This record gives sequence, structure tokens and C-alpha cells, in this order.
Amino acid sequence: VLLGLAGAAGGLVLRRGGLELVGVLGLAGADDGLELDAVVLVATLGAALLAALTSALLPLGVLLREDLARALQEPARGNTGGVAMRRWRSGLVVVQVAAGVALLAGAGLLTKSFYELLREGPGFQPAGVWSAAVEFPDAPRYVDDADRARFFEQGLVELRSLPGVVDVGFTTMLPFVDSDWGATVNVDGHELLDGSPVGKVAQLHSIDHGYFTTMGIPVIRGRNFAASETDRVAIVDERFARAYCPDGNALGARLRVGGPANDLYTIVGVVPAVKHNSFTGDEYQQTVYWHLSQRPPPEHLGMFVLRTLLPVEGLTPAAAAAIARVDPLVALANVQPMEARVFDALGPQRAPMVLTLVFAAIAVALAVIGVYSVLAWAVAQRVGEIGLRMALGARASDVLRMIMQQGARMIAAGLVLGTAGALALGRMLASQIPQVAAGDPLGL
Repeated sequence: VLLGLAGAAGGLVLRRGGLELVGVLGLAGADDGLELDAVVLVATLGAALLAALTSALLPLGVLLREDLARALQEPARGNTGGVAMRRWRSGLVVVQVAAGVALLAGAGLLTKSFYELLREGPGFQPAGVWSAAVEFPDAPRYVDDADRARFFEQGLVELRSLPGVVDVGFTTMLPFVDSDWGATVNVDGHELLDGSPVGKVAQLHSIDHGYFTTMGIPVIRGRNFAASETDRVAIVDERFARAYCPDGNALGARLRVGGPANDLYTIVGVVPAVKHNSFTGDEYQQTVYWHLSQRPPPEHLGMFVLRTLLPVEGLTPAAAAAIARVDPLVALANVQPMEARVFDALGPQRAPMVLTLVFAAIAVALAVIGVYSVLAWAVAQRVGEIGLRMALGARASDVLRMIMQQGARMIAAGLVLGTAGALALGRMLASQIPQVAAGDPLGL
């Protein structure tokens, strides 16, 4: 109990360093709002006491059930405190090894799935891209959609004039920004390939002609928007195109979003699917892009993106000054490089991967210590037996083989149990994370 309380006290002293380590491991922000309150303190001390009592009472119960007279005689013959106690110590080591193996396999599966997400990418090129939202004042001049669209067009002109800026674009919402604008979209004269009676609910974006170029999103079929569009046109992503057309070629099809039946937009381009809300799934599975001049964005939606050859972090003052030249009352908000948005979006996948790796490393270290401790104790208790064996002609290699076999049996048993645990853990992870394969041989 005293050892358990001492360990709990040491853990509480080191907690600040642990929270700082969270940031070092790439989990910045995970410690926001975490405080050492009475609940945390009681839970920590209770867990320490439970571990201490379990470690003390279970072996004691095993010892009390054993024939004490026989147990007292066994040490005199050079054994290690009774058969039951030896099995108990070896069993603990087996459990430690199994836990380490299972956690390592789980960490391997999570790591592989994480790098698979990195390989897939977000669907755009975030390097060198600066982004910011527009914050309008409470003024009558920006109540009308057309007035806001006019401001965005003037802002784009000013931002294009900044030195070091290669491309400039506008969108109602950026990937990995907590805002959505979606509606049911129907394609005139086409039925969904999955047989659904209604159209697909798609995410809607109003953009300018520079958005795709700035974000590094290629047009894989058809064309990009022109600087100004006279015809009513739209661009869709490949997921939307595949939902209506077997070959994914939706060029020339006409779509509408609610409203009158004649309010149709002709699809002139198809772009790759972009991950908007998260790396593992979007609320809206399809995306439709309109031209800014034809469908002005709703109120409070509007973001600029700039691709620059200069350091992205230093672009904010110049961009803010450019917007102020259009209207000094309009401010920039949520300013962030796109690489930072991608990094933050990977947090839900990075956090369990890193933490599982840390816990797996701790479990393996404890398993190594456990194997060493049991073998060291066994050797210390069998010094007389070992001396007698060597006096009778046993070689040092024979003694070494005997001790190593004892450790190998524990490790082998732990590997078998750990592999079973790893497969069970893999199936659980696979049910929650699509990129995880439960029986992945590389992870195992």
C-alpha cells in the first residue's frame, strides 16, 4: 500500500511534465482545460490503492491455500517459495508480455492506418497556402447577397496585387473549417445508380475561378470556371458524378437545388473528391461548386486563400491591409495556413496512435523488467542447486540453457496470448476505422 501511494504521489508530481509531453508528441491542445481537481486526485489515489492491494492480496491468497509445511520445505531444497508462488510470478510476466504484444500490434495497425491517410492526402495541396475568413461589420451595406459578392470580388483584386502571391481564390468554406452549407441536389433526367428516389444531399460551395488553382485541385474532366460566367454552370466532384453516371462523366448534365424545375445548372467540370470535414468521413458525401457571381454565398460565409512563394506566416499583415483598402470595417478572422488546418484535422487519428505507441512502449518495458526480475529471483534462489549441478559435471552453457528456457516459456506463452489479444483488438479497431485491417500481417 505504501509503495502504491508513493507511486501515485510521484505520478501526480510528474503530471505537468506529462501534459507538456502531450504537446511534444504532436497532440497540441489536448491538455486544454485539464486541471487537477478533487475527482482526479481521488481517482488517482484509488487506482493506486487498488493496484497495490491486488498485487499484495492475490499472492497472499495463493500462498494461504498452499500446504505451508511443504512450502517451508521447498526453499530449503533451493526452490523459489512454492510451486503456486512460482506459477503466480510467471503468470504475471506472461500477462505483461501479452499486454505489450497486443498494444504493440494495435499501435502498428493505427500507425499504418495513419500513414495510409497521409498517403491519400486531403485532395488538395496545402503547402504554401494561406487562408482566412471574412468578418463583416453589422452594417446595412452587407445585408444584400450582391453587395457581399461585390466586396469579395474587390478583395480578390487587392489580394492578387500582393508581392509574392502566385494565386488567389475565394470559397464559401474551406476544408476542415467547422461550417457546412448543404442541400438536396437532383440531376435532370438522371436517376441515382443506387435506386434512391430523391437526390443526393451535397455540400455546396460558391467559389471564384482561382480557387481550384490556388488549392492545387485539378480539373479531371471538362473545364474550370471562367473569370465571369454568363451561362448557369456548375462543377461537381467525382463522387457526385459517379452517383449518377456509371463512368463518372457527368459533363453536360443539368442539376438543380430545390427551387423551380427550370432553375438548372449545366455541369461543365469534374474535380477530385476533397476531404472537407475530416480525413475519415464527411457529413456530405458529394460536393457541388457554383460560380461566386451566379450564387452569392449566404451571410457570414466567405474565405480567401492565397498561394505564396514567401513564408505563409508573414502574409497576414499585408493581406489585412489589402482588405482594409476595400473596407476598413471588414476584418480577417480564423487566419491559418492550410498545412496547420490539415495537421489539426489529423488530430483524432494522431492522438490514439501516439498514445497507444507510448502505452505499448511502457508495457513492453514492464514486460522486460518482469522477465528479468523473475529470472533473477529464480537464479538467486537456486544458487546452491546450480553449484551442485556444476559440481556434478554440468557446463555453464547447460545452466544458461536451463535458465533461458524458463524465460522462453514465459515469453512464448505471452506471445500466444498477446497475438490472440491483438487479433481481437484489430477487429475492434477495424469496426471503427475503415483504414484498419484486423489481421494485417505487417502490423502483427
